Amino acid sequence: MTNKTTPASGNAYLYTIFDDLRNNEEKFKTLKNHLERNKIESAITIFNQMKEDPFKDKARLEIIITYLELNQIDKAVALFHEMEEGPYELPDRAIASQKIIEAYLKQNQTENAIIIFDKMGAGHFKRLARLEIIRTYLKLDQIDKAIAIFDETKEWDDKNEASLEFIEVYLKQNQIDKALPLYFKMKEEPLKDSARLKIIEAYLKQNQIENAITIFDKMNEGVYKDIARNNFIKAYLKQNQIDKAVALFHEMKKNSLKEGPGLKIIRVYLKQNQIENAITIFDKIKEGHYKSIAREEFIKVYLKQNQIDKAISIFDEMEEEPLKDHTRLDFIKVYLKQNKIDKAITIFDEMQEGPVKDSARLDFIEVYLKQNKIDKSVTVFDKMQEGDFKRLAREAFIEAYLKQNQIDKAITVFDEMKEDDNALAGLKIIEAYNKLNQTENAAIIFGRIKNGFERFLIEFQASGLDEELARLLNGATEK
Repeated sequence: MTNKTTPASGNAYLYTIFDDLRNNEEKFKTLKNHLERNKIESAITIFNQMKEDPFKDKARLEIIITYLELNQIDKAVALFHEMEEGPYELPDRAIASQKIIEAYLKQNQTENAIIIFDKMGAGHFKRLARLEIIRTYLKLDQIDKAIAIFDETKEWDDKNEASLEFIEVYLKQNQIDKALPLYFKMKEEPLKDSARLKIIEAYLKQNQIENAITIFDKMNEGVYKDIARNNFIKAYLKQNQIDKAVALFHEMKKNSLKEGPGLKIIRVYLKQNQIENAITIFDKIKEGHYKSIAREEFIKVYLKQNQIDKAISIFDEMEEEPLKDHTRLDFIKVYLKQNKIDKAITIFDEMQEGPVKDSARLDFIEVYLKQNKIDKSVTVFDKMQEGDFKRLAREAFIEAYLKQNQIDKAITVFDEMKEDDNALAGLKIIEAYNKLNQTENAAIIFGRIKNGFERFLIEFQASGLDEELARLLNGATEK
């Protein structure tokens, strides 16, 4: 006689299942909360109270991830083996497999990673795991093992990505011939254009431009092709084939990628004094960092040619940014050479405080010292921040004072300098003392510059000093 479940008893059975699911879901949420607060033992206690159902596998996955974060792979693997296996991907088990494989690979335990990999069902996560194993073998230079895993690959997308990994390795080893067969077998998609780009770069490094062009002609229009154009432009400019470089520049589709190569072409044209051609390219570049640099290049050329009005016209187009102060410095240097100090000061007053402004101060100090305007030099000097430019300014003051035989004032400035960077200034004072036959004072100064002098000695030539001073210097370094 067959027992039949009545509708009432059937409903009770379903309610029991739903209650169990609800209970497990609540326990899973509590367990996850404990893990987030690093209460692992409490989470394990809750886990052990759960009945087997999808929520328990989700709980296993969360605990496995936690164990892996704590570098407790053995505990993670033990929990993993409790999860249900299948010929196809079961999501929680698949994610757990991939995480464990990643952890093993980070520790170079590739054999253990392979054991987990072999138990994975076919699907997305197995493709990702396969790719990571291939990458690991390639990093370890175990190409044969990488090829063995690669040859198992059936999925096109996975094979394309793995092919690209092999291509990169072969190109780094300068084995273009081995990279090409893998490239030819790739499915036509963006990754294939990425491979083309890498092969083009390899050919251009070897100056095989015709072979590079053959690959380039097969590329689809897009970012990769524009990057390839950029690489060709660099190669053509190195060979002084500017017409070919310009032709490729005009083919480029993406404006943001035109800026770098455009700047390179502008620089070449300016070196050749082809300013009109440089302006043509300049007009094609969108506003931004590269265009600001291009403006600075134009200004430098115009200043060299003493076409200051044109330089000012371009300068006025520049937006206020750190680069603009570098350009102001260029103007200041020109005005100071022309002894147009008032114009130099007008530009200087627009500068932001910082190293570039201190560099300009140094230029003013050197000009004022040449004009014997010490008071003005001191006024400018007092506003400088401590650093390399102030050190150079002190050296300039010392040199000016020594020319006026004011050694005491030179010593006063020297006393402000740090031991590590006072060698050059000290040697100038030593030379001045030597001319006055005050070799003992020279030796005292040398004792104060000994630390910095050890580094400076390689570049220093003692031929301008007399034998007595050379002996003192040698004696000091020997002690």
